[in-house]
Amino acid sequence: MFKGKTDFKDSVAKGISFNGATVYESLNLGICCDDDNNQMRWMNLTGLKIHGFLKPELKMDFKREFAPCVRGIKLENGKKDKKDLYSIKETFHVLKQAYNKLGRYEEEDLAYVEFKRAEAKYKISEVESSSTKIWKLLIYPFKKLFLDLMGGYGTNPFSIVGAMVLAISLFATLYTLFPNLIIDSDINKIATDPILKSVWHLVSGKLPFIDCTLVKRLASSLYYSGITFLTIGYGDVKPASLVGRTLAYLEGFCGLFLMSYLTIAFSRKVLR
Repeated sequence: MFKGKTDFKDSVAKGISFNGATVYESLNLGICCDDDNNQMRWMNLTGLKIHGFLKPELKMDFKREFAPCVRGIKLENGKKDKKDLYSIKETFHVLKQAYNKLGRYEEEDLAYVEFKRAEAKYKISEVESSSTKIWKLLIYPFKKLFLDLMGGYGTNPFSIVGAMVLAISLFATLYTLFPNLIIDSDINKIATDPILKSVWHLVSGKLPFIDCTLVKRLASSLYYSGITFLTIGYGDVKPASLVGRTLAYLEGFCGLFLMSYLTIAFSRKVLR
């Protein structure tokens, strides 16, 4: 129990644990790491109740040093069990709340992402049924890809925009490689467009080894991929086969998902 202002500034420790403690005013975790010998290895804040302020003023980089300290919690035989994962999850949750109170939102986002990652692993470890566990293990990579890597659980809108551009480009590449998947009813207009026509001449003059037909097909595919992803669908370019229609459904769903995800992430940044 910490009733007054408690300061661990410039302290050196291999590990710290405030499991079940209560902070009534303020607690400054100013643990420092002078060298490899004094490097802090683990941190456990499970069950820490904060009525005042927790100030994690640790002199270390969050991603490279701080987060690994929390993830370094180990109990039996150096292997993480369900209890370890729970401690890691709860410690990051405490840190997230502490950073939010201090208005340090960038670090709050980092702690939140680590909390969600630990929570996902903990949910798998606590399942007793084999069939349920197998199902959770199967969907885990998809959650990791779409929720974590693509947008940091809604904390990184720029990453989501990058994922959107990548998705449009990948689908456009697919349509270019397999042109029978789409039909471009406006290909003649595209070919005679004055701006694009100038580009074709420039490309053929400077880079004669490039097939302009392929470039035109790529331009058409990018256009079709963009309006499908953004669910605009003017109708001037449309699917020409069952496979093309199936891909259109898939790309439209990806577009809806990522646009919704971007809205959530952007709103979170602005409203906070």
